[in-house]
Amino acid sequence: MKSSKPAGRIELLSWLNEFVECDYPRIESCADGIGYCQIVDALNPGSVQLSRLKFDAKFPDDFARNLRVLEESLSRLRLEKAINVDKLSKGKLQDNMEFLTWLYQYASKFGPTNNVHYNAYERRVEAMLKQRNPPENMNSYLVPNKAFLKLKQKKIGNEGVKRGSPMRDDLADFYQMKAGHSDHMGRQNFFDDIEDFIDLMEQNIKNKMESNWKMLHRVEEICLERNFYYDLLRQIEDTCVASPESEIQQGFLDIIRLEPEDFKQV
Repeated sequence: MKSSKPAGRIELLSWLNEFVECDYPRIESCADGIGYCQIVDALNPGSVQLSRLKFDAKFPDDFARNLRVLEESLSRLRLEKAINVDKLSKGKLQDNMEFLTWLYQYASKFGPTNNVHYNAYERRVEAMLKQRNPPENMNSYLVPNKAFLKLKQKKIGNEGVKRGSPMRDDLADFYQMKAGHSDHMGRQNFFDDIEDFIDLMEQNIKNKMESNWKMLHRVEEICLERNFYYDLLRQIEDTCVASPESEIQQGFLDIIRLEPEDFKQV
């Protein structure tokens, strides 16, 4: 690592995603605490009880639970770093930016992180399988694209497109028909084009996967923001109802309880 002072949030986020094999879309998403925990676990093997983490965390309470696991780990390591769980779990940019910067600087003391051999995704899977009631899936940004692609490449490498298989024959016949070749040599020569075609299809699949992951990330962010603001409005409403009535408080209630025209039944 060249510097202990990262240039900005883009560099910080790229460093985190590369180090722990994640696809966090924003610094604010790091509030789930899992990336933070795995950085400490990579630098101090076995120091974090990853099996206690909630890998499908969606709400601030779940984030706080994960961050407390991290807090306990830092305490055992006797690191003088206070973690404000309440602030970090709310997903604010500034708070998470400051903490990730501290982790970056802490990691720089161990030397270049690309020298640290840490299979972050495998560690997440192992930890999740150790749980008594593991979730069906971890959050989408915790599953790197290459994990799916590696599985796909392994299957292709083991099975391939075998000679005499329906897929190989059908593709060969297709190319013969399109090019007007009917002889045996023409049939065999087109297999090079078929391999190119398969490579192109794999690249297209990869591009579509990346696009789908981005959409999934955005949907999760929107749901998180929706829940946050809904809870905030509920708190405002409860405060207004519980306090003595006034014109201002009644105005707040009128705004909060306003029903859009589209929601009204005709």
